[in-house]
Amino acid sequence: MDIQENEKKTEQNVEESNDLILFNLLKENLKVSREILDLSRYIKKYILWQKVIFWFKFVVILIPIILALIYLPPFLRGAFSSFQELINPAGILNEK
Repeated sequence: MDIQENEKKTEQNVEESNDLILFNLLKENLKVSREILDLSRYIKKYILWQKVIFWFKFVVILIPIILALIYLPPFLRGAFSSFQELINPAGILNEK
């Protein structure tokens, strides 16, 4: 009977050992999962801010270009005519 009892105790110890190993693995898995969750949150915030900064830059560059296309041609026509008068005050070149 001693042999059978020893075998039962050994089996119980092995089961307890396996349970302990499994429990430790589960704890480690939970820890790693939390780290992954934290990193994914950080990456998500980073990507969001990159999108916001991109659109801010895009607007800051696009608005002056649009305003230049609207207001610059009339200004350039007026400036060019003034420049033309300075170069040719009597209209000598235009009379051919």
